[in-house]
Amino acid sequence: MKLFCLHHAGGNGYSYYQWKRILKNQDIIPIDLPGHGSRIEEDLLVDFEEAVDDIFKQIESKINNCEPYAIWGHSMGGLFILYILDKIKKNSIKMPRLVILSGASTPNEKPDRKQVSQMDDDELIDMIYNQGGTAKSLLQTPEFKECFLPIIRADYTILDNKKELDSKESQFDTRAFIFNGTKDISACECEEELKQFFTEEVEAVHYDGGHFYFESQLENVCHKIEEVIAKTNKVIFEEIESEEENAINF
Repeated sequence: MKLFCLHHAGGNGYSYYQWKRILKNQDIIPIDLPGHGSRIEEDLLVDFEEAVDDIFKQIESKINNCEPYAIWGHSMGGLFILYILDKIKKNSIKMPRLVILSGASTPNEKPDRKQVSQMDDDELIDMIYNQGGTAKSLLQTPEFKECFLPIIRADYTILDNKKELDSKESQFDTRAFIFNGTKDISACECEEELKQFFTEEVEAVHYDGGHFYFESQLENVCHKIEEVIAKTNKVIFEEIESEEENAINF
């Protein structure tokens, strides 16, 4: 199964290339926004709808209406999944068989901070540090401020201008999982609201750790992904068998 991987704010698709070593049976396809990873030479986006449309077009160009596919997204990438599904549904494109939202907030959650566009560099660095996962000494280096801070600022500007999405109007008929670190309280509190966007029952899977729990739980996380993809493939196979049997009986 093709597995599209959406990065977090300030991240890029390169982090998912190591998944290929573990998920050998899956076709891992990292997705980069402009100005990130493999698209580092392109201009950064700051408009939310442009960012969602860019990711949608990348996924659309790599699928056909016959093959099953899945989408994983962490943090910003996990949130984007809902908007991608909304565009897929509105454009009558084949839905993914499986989505995994990791460390994701809800579309209507308001951040308890001022907008990033109003922060100076020191305030933005403090915000990044408080999220965990990055040493303060690294955040304060000239290289980080020059190379990575503009990317992070652009991504959070995108998030500060996200559009609302109503779960009563946007219901998605696809299998979904929510992955979170047990210490990522904010993301865990969003789980019940995120579940309302899906017609099927959504399973929440928890790992020891914070917002970037999968960095220390990579093997476990990848094995769980392999497991849920295998179960999804089994369901697909059973559906095909049932359709063939019905056709013969008819």
